[in-house]
Amino acid sequence: SVGATSDFVENAMRIHFDDGTQKFILHYGDHSYNKSMNESERAAAIAKMYTPVAGVLDLNNDGYYDSNGGKEILYGDCTVNSENTFIQNGVPTRMTDINGVYDELEDGSPEKEAILTNPYYSSTFLSKHHDGVTCYSNYEGIDIGKAQYKTLEMVKPDESHGYLTDGVPVCVTNNTEGNLFYGVGSLDVTIWLEGWDHEIIDRSLETDYVFNLSLQFEIDLFN
Repeated sequence: SVGATSDFVENAMRIHFDDGTQKFILHYGDHSYNKSMNESERAAAIAKMYTPVAGVLDLNNDGYYDSNGGKEILYGDCTVNSENTFIQNGVPTRMTDINGVYDELEDGSPEKEAILTNPYYSSTFLSKHHDGVTCYSNYEGIDIGKAQYKTLEMVKPDESHGYLTDGVPVCVTNNTEGNLFYGVGSLDVTIWLEGWDHEIIDRSLETDYVFNLSLQFEIDLFN
């Protein structure tokens, strides 16, 4: 379980598990996957389980996407295969949601209301193109890096049968007889706030937040 002082902390939190034989990232705040889904619904949910780790940003919070030498800066892990995504001049009076922030926000949320009502609104991921700067109109022709993850519903086991089924084992003990570490399992756990999560903007980090992680393990025998 995760204890946090704000929803944005839970939504942006990532937990990395590595037992030496497998590794994966857990997105605790993503609840889009449910075991009651049919096969096609599960596949559709899994296909969306990643965080884009590249894009244009407004890091200095001046109301415009950052640029250098008359061209917008594309930050992060990406490969530009085509220049067709560029437009020659920005429209400084119009916010351009190239990173898809608005659609992710819940209706009625303070952030979404601010976008609708404040003509000067801007954030790290949602800003305006600067006039006279060569700008990105979309990310077509660009391979945007993706940080794949699993959700808690995918990882946790099903105990309804009186024994563990489904889920993802986070650690497996060494089963090589004669090995010094026979019957021993080790697990490295890393917890962080994902900087490319759209919840992580300057306004959400202005207050000191505290978060903690509590892990509970179930043991089962695999033959």
